[in-house]
Amino acid sequence: MQMKKVLGLVLALAMVMSLLVSCGGNSSEEKKEEEGGAPEQIVIGTQGLMNLETYAQLEKMIEEKMGDVTVEWKQFNAGKDLNQAFAAGEIDFGVLGASPVAVALAQGIDYKVIYSTAMLTNTEAMVATPNSGIKSVKDLEGKTVACTFTSTCHYTLLSAMEHEGVDASKVKIIDMEPDKIVAAWKRGDIDAAYTWNPALGQLKAEGGKLIVTSGEVGEMGYPVADFAVVRTEFADQYPDYVKKYLEALVDAEAVYAETPEKVYEAFANHFEGYTAKTVKEAMTDDYYTGKEQVEKYFDTDEYTKLVVKISEFLADQEQIDKALDEEFVGEHVDGSFLSEVAK
Repeated sequence: MQMKKVLGLVLALAMVMSLLVSCGGNSSEEKKEEEGGAPEQIVIGTQGLMNLETYAQLEKMIEEKMGDVTVEWKQFNAGKDLNQAFAAGEIDFGVLGASPVAVALAQGIDYKVIYSTAMLTNTEAMVATPNSGIKSVKDLEGKTVACTFTSTCHYTLLSAMEHEGVDASKVKIIDMEPDKIVAAWKRGDIDAAYTWNPALGQLKAEGGKLIVTSGEVGEMGYPVADFAVVRTEFADQYPDYVKKYLEALVDAEAVYAETPEKVYEAFANHFEGYTAKTVKEAMTDDYYTGKEQVEKYFDTDEYTKLVVKISEFLADQEQIDKALDEEFVGEHVDGSFLSEVAK
């Protein structure tokens, strides 16, 4: 009888120890998941812009970096649509202009700027229809101009008008997404449009007369950029996958630097109405490598200052409630991931 009690105690102790080991193992796995692990899938919002992220998408460079994690791409028409998706937690990464980034931060959308696909010069511009009579920004009063509201084009258009002393109340500015702009142009509903490639290239092919580029407006004191951003919650939970995304972009940089014709051909096959030659002509923005961005823009807070300056203008135009604080913006411009990748 005594022996049975001893055996019972031994078995009970063994069961307790087994449970403790089991619990400890689960706790360790949970901790590992909290600290990193792998997401079930990664969702990237794209506008289909003529940039290196799109090249990485076409060549499946990002998918290769992510290994077994599924990568889903969602198409959007403009930065404001990406912002709505970020606010709803529907996407993890995306590329959009500095102006919608400023709007997003003003609205409390929580993401981080981690890369710039370009400082914009010629891929965004205003063109006028052949019979509009518009020869410069000063000729816009009494005309109808289409652009996408809260985009970098909208910001640049308003900045150019202010710089040239044009009364915005005397210009009919219509909010349209790029595909709708092309259709309105063909119908003869508008006199001019400020938009980006590939829509810009289509308007030029339709006889559009170049009035001003974003690079020229930048020289007036209003530079703009396109930024890659990541949802902050995703970045905090899966920092290694933020680096993998950036590794793909840095690899795309190398292809563009060493064999740009590969990029031109890929885009010519992807974008309707383009040849390798016209893609080359379109891709004339200022591109900086990841290493250059860390040194020239992240470490010097230049990206932060750019977003703050845009927010000040947007506040003056009453498009956001108030200008953003530099310290606050700095918390959402994070070069640490790129700094590690670009070494």
